[in-house]
Amino acid sequence: MNYEMEELLPLVAELSEKYTSFESTSITYEEASQLMEAVIYCIQEPDAGHEGIVAASQKLPVRQAYELGLQAVILKVKLALDKYNQMLPAFCCYKNRCLHDTFINAIPEFFKRYDVRFCPQDAILTLDYPVLSLSPELCGIDKIYAYINCIYLEQVFLGQFSEKIVTDILYRHHRQYPDLVENICEIVFMNVVAHLLAQKSLQDMDFGSEDYQKIRNIFLSDEQQQIKEQVLIAVKLFIKKYFSSSAQPDAFRKDLLLYLTAALDNSLTRLKTAADSGSLNHLL
Repeated sequence: MNYEMEELLPLVAELSEKYTSFESTSITYEEASQLMEAVIYCIQEPDAGHEGIVAASQKLPVRQAYELGLQAVILKVKLALDKYNQMLPAFCCYKNRCLHDTFINAIPEFFKRYDVRFCPQDAILTLDYPVLSLSPELCGIDKIYAYINCIYLEQVFLGQFSEKIVTDILYRHHRQYPDLVENICEIVFMNVVAHLLAQKSLQDMDFGSEDYQKIRNIFLSDEQQQIKEQVLIAVKLFIKKYFSSSAQPDAFRKDLLLYLTAALDNSLTRLKTAADSGSLNHLL
């Protein structure tokens, strides 16, 4: 919803009084800008269509819009924290230090320091571990909640394999993978794509010369877009086969497909480059 600046100023003034604990009538320009951003962030929150929040179909009075948005932010914090706590007992970093430090050490710091009322637009963290799909426009709790959801999708996907299989794949990819600032889910997904291309069972994680030749032949004979379309069909079947339990609803499978395929172009490019150079054995 769009509101004129004049409509927002009374809210900013009230917020500034609370910010100074009613002990001062003046704040710095930077503080005023921060509080204005806080008001705007809350007002825009309900229209993002978040869980449990029904966006208004018509323009609400600015105060009502702000209060509704503030409650939406508070709810989002609760949802994010609940999801994080649910994930912790089974969380596995697969020996990757960046993933461990970001999820285990940094995320709790966000919940400790996040200022719902005076600075809800601040995500606080740099989120060093890179995920496959996170809108750069997100900020505040929206960014953290989306990030936690990304890690959740990765954990469920990687959890389909034993920890040893995952770490073996990562180790073959790079001997120093524990120190890499790289998405480990993408590395394992690329390995799955290679299996699909070679028509190789996922139970057999070791590639042989015949497998490498099959993959090379595919990249030699087909266009990249055609290969992508074929692999996408295979990935859909893979998700349907391995994630069809009642514990994972259709919405989850759709989210997982969208998340993994965000890495499909890059995975195919890396496989093609390795196939062309005869170095698939160094990549997989």
